Amino acid sequence: MTTDHNGSLVNGAWLTKGNVFKNINPAKPLEIIGDFLTASDTAIADAFTAAERALKSWRQTPAPVRSDYLLKIAERIEIRADRIGHDMALEEGKTYAEAKGEASGSAAQFRFAAAMALQPDGATVQARDLKTALLMSRVEPLGVVVCITPWNFPISIPAWKIAHAIAFGNTVVWKPAELTPLTSIHLAEAIEEAGLPAGVVNMLLGHGSEIGQKVLSDSRIAGLSFTGSNTVGRQLGVAMAERGIPTQLELGGSNSSIILSDANLDIASREIANGAYLSAGQKCTATTRVIVESKVCSEVIDRLQVFASTWKVGDPFDSDSVLGPVASLSQFDRLVERLAPIKDFQVVAAKEMNPDNGYFINPRLYKGLDQSNNIFATEIFGPVICIIEAENYEDCLQVANNTEFGLSSSIFTTDMDKALNFSSESESGVVKINKSTTGNEIHVPFGGHKQSGSGTSEMGWAAKEFFTRWKTVYFGK
Repeated sequence: MTTDHNGSLVNGAWLTKGNVFKNINPAKPLEIIGDFLTASDTAIADAFTAAERALKSWRQTPAPVRSDYLLKIAERIEIRADRIGHDMALEEGKTYAEAKGEASGSAAQFRFAAAMALQPDGATVQARDLKTALLMSRVEPLGVVVCITPWNFPISIPAWKIAHAIAFGNTVVWKPAELTPLTSIHLAEAIEEAGLPAGVVNMLLGHGSEIGQKVLSDSRIAGLSFTGSNTVGRQLGVAMAERGIPTQLELGGSNSSIILSDANLDIASREIANGAYLSAGQKCTATTRVIVESKVCSEVIDRLQVFASTWKVGDPFDSDSVLGPVASLSQFDRLVERLAPIKDFQVVAAKEMNPDNGYFINPRLYKGLDQSNNIFATEIFGPVICIIEAENYEDCLQVANNTEFGLSSSIFTTDMDKALNFSSESESGVVKINKSTTGNEIHVPFGGHKQSGSGTSEMGWAAKEFFTRWKTVYFGK
């Protein structure tokens, strides 16, 4: 390991006791990366106590000072970006190039949040009542916020949650995914090295099934920001609503790309292959359904076959590997089980691989499916493209929207009228024109519609809307 720590960070101190769980290299399952420590019940309680204690002084810390801390965290991440990228590729499986890019992008998240901290925090207005000398509204932090983050983007998603939470004066109890503890520790170390006051950010390691309920049952939670599966997210949404706790949910999708007959098919095919296959398809915005006008369907399949059959699936540190392994044996087994019922639709004969030699799954490309196929009922989360034929743009749009999900969508066309219509009629929180469904800018809102989110977007200026609440003050003469 390239870090000296293997436990949680609570109140500025690294814990050295706890039940051990192992971190496994998904490209070489017999290789143990290291032993890590599960946060105890005492550590969980201490984390909330520390966050609550730190809240009073942190929320009163001037915004420019909070901004300075965020810039220092960004600097510490950039200094160790190579190490973070290496360890992320090692434990999560995405290629080293993707992992290093994610690490650098997380530094940018902190820099953006540093700028957001300096924005106006309210307004003064003139009152109708002449006896009111001053009328103003301003935003205040929620308080102690819990951030629960997934393994597929183990530093960028924690970065955008934590950075915005503390930028606006909140303190944080962070529960990262158990599959990527090493990457999580790197971020916590960067926060510690930046000199952030003890207790402002606390990290709790461990399996969600073991400590998740204990974290979420604490009475001091003022807000919850969660990224993960639809099933867990819905349960959390209901539980938090019953307690009156503001909740932000970023959940999964069955994302669609439409290809119309007037599109540049070379650009469309490459963008879709990138969106579906990179990171082994383990992105909530990954392209799953490709809805193609019938007259160009065979041409699209021919192009996509080239990517599916020639892109190398291999060790994340091999420079010619385009895809690494999926992140775990359970993820491998789940994908094999999910794809078994549609094997008759397969276009490219993907070589089956022995999970004992690494959790590698070659890109899949299927045709002949329709929207009613059960494969679309839940998120696939693997390197899979399913081709669905449609007669015209209107049919393509109907199929694209015929899902309970609404995270990301795209269309490939040179017809600007149809592109503009799609930008309005697509029932997704993120809409792309002639671009992959994946990849998001940090300075604009991100979030899903329908069952893909709670309606409260993350990132960009929208981050402030969740992590703060309004207070209006009247001053009489």
